[in-house]
Amino acid sequence: MLYKKSLIAGLVLSLMLSTLGIAACNGPTPGANINSAPTPNGNSGASFTALLADVSSGVGKVSSNDGSGTPKIVVFEETHTSIAGQFEIALMLLRLHDRHGLREIALEGLTTDKRYPDLQWYRQMGGTDSGELRSQIAVGLMRAGEISAVDLVAMVFPDAVVHAADDPVAYRVELTEGAMVGVSAYLNKIHEKSRDNWATDMNDELSKDKRRSLEELQELIQKIEQRAASVGANLSEKDRQGMSEARAFFEAARKRSKTMVDTSVAVGRSTPLVAMNVGAAHTSEITQMFQSAKESAREPKAKARWCQSKATATNAV
Repeated sequence: MLYKKSLIAGLVLSLMLSTLGIAACNGPTPGANINSAPTPNGNSGASFTALLADVSSGVGKVSSNDGSGTPKIVVFEETHTSIAGQFEIALMLLRLHDRHGLREIALEGLTTDKRYPDLQWYRQMGGTDSGELRSQIAVGLMRAGEISAVDLVAMVFPDAVVHAADDPVAYRVELTEGAMVGVSAYLNKIHEKSRDNWATDMNDELSKDKRRSLEELQELIQKIEQRAASVGANLSEKDRQGMSEARAFFEAARKRSKTMVDTSVAVGRSTPLVAMNVGAAHTSEITQMFQSAKESAREPKAKARWCQSKATATNAV
């Protein structure tokens, strides 16, 4: 698996260096008129389907697509620790920028009380003749895991605007050690009381290396708590506190999903195309929120579409 991901990253790296080499010579310059950039062709679902197919070709998988409504929001689902996935998302973002006029990106992890760093110093490094070298440096930093796909696009293109999309309060809620220990303690004490395979099976399920939505994770926590109550597990106050911290983390994460949706929709009021970069656990609920926004007369008719990178994709939703 590691070899395969390295190979994917290597192939995408070659494509990116070629793309960025052209962009460094012919791409946008500081002060370029953003309004002159190409935009998505109309509002039809067919044209947006073609856009997604073009952007994801060879490196991504379109997991959901609805071309009706505006703005057009492309949600990139990532596994934060996958460097191969970052390369694939970066190439898709580059295609969106160069071929379809993407200029606005909403970013998870950057909270709305902060601004994305000014990268003018980087774009001026080495002078006007060093654009290609700067692009190679940016790709190298991403290959080393020092920057993300969104960082790379922001570094290379002066007209790319990164918007803080995350909730500053909810983002500070961490998955504590007590929370993780609390879940294990519940399972151990359920097993002590029930003496069946329920706790073992649940532990095996939690140990699987698979993507889960926030809703799924909350449902698993709820099942564990309900099972503990039904068998009369002998829980300590420390156990209960740990489980409470686990619940608080996932509740805060879901609040963050709503903030990210609200931010992206707000950005989309002034531009026809927005990219949204979020972790895999958020995408299911984000899609539902966009659908609710469409159906409500009080909200813009925004729809969720996202591209999974091939290196990190599991099942299409």
